[in-house]
Amino acid sequence: DYGKIIAYKEETTDKLVQGVEQLLKANGVDVYDGKGTLLEEKKVRIRKEQEDVVLEGENIILASGSKPLILPIPGMDSERVLTSDALFAMKEAPKSLIIIGGGVISVEFATVYANLGCKITILEAMPKLVPNMDKEISQNLKMILKKRGIDIHTSAAVQGVTTEDGTCTCHYIEKDQEQEVTADYVLCAVGRCPNTDGLFGGRVLVNANFESSIPGVYAIGDLIFGVQLAHAASAQGIVVAEKLAGKEPSIDLSIVPGCVYTDPEIASAGMTEDQAKENGIAVKCGK
Repeated sequence: DYGKIIAYKEETTDKLVQGVEQLLKANGVDVYDGKGTLLEEKKVRIRKEQEDVVLEGENIILASGSKPLILPIPGMDSERVLTSDALFAMKEAPKSLIIIGGGVISVEFATVYANLGCKITILEAMPKLVPNMDKEISQNLKMILKKRGIDIHTSAAVQGVTTEDGTCTCHYIEKDQEQEVTADYVLCAVGRCPNTDGLFGGRVLVNANFESSIPGVYAIGDLIFGVQLAHAASAQGIVVAEKLAGKEPSIDLSIVPGCVYTDPEIASAGMTEDQAKENGIAVKCGK
């Protein structure tokens, strides 16, 4: 019952959000809702419906997260081309779905919707799925997904999307050949980009203390270069807060564990086997 699955998801996320709101309240944190813009002299303007509010702080941490990245190719503005947010907002599971991208978000959604009986096609521009992970993990995952009837095309460069009669067609080039595939919807899952509309453009460059080029202005999470994981952003926030309070950081940020919520799940920490070999580090593999 897809409706019940989505209702359960909504209920769970609402509880988590309320939990965070309660934590902020219990710790005496003032919360302002509105669009924030960084001004000079350590000030932040918050755009509200009635009137703007300007706050001033000794330190400012930018932590506005990310949003789904949309490829700059023709046809991506169609209402049948979805982001991960829009796919979860649907009341019924699609019968067929083309997923552009073969990274973490892509393979997670592919696993879920294939289990729901949806016909899935993955188009990935790189030569392998989950390109940042160990080669063997990537190969095994591809085999597992294929066994479940998921159609996978790697080294496939998408050229555009056309929409007609309630269906979507993805045009792509694979092995120098123009190809196309049709489905009910297209999911653009090529990653996420910094959520900086109205703030500035691009990512923020920071030093080892997460301080930007403006003294007293820090940035964490998806706004800076590095792993785009929620727990990594939380850990960075804790380290910045501890340093600002004059304490020694309680977290080692050099190794970030990662998990891919496919079935089976994939976990990783530290460098891959190939990266270790590149660094001249001897590797032992266990299976």
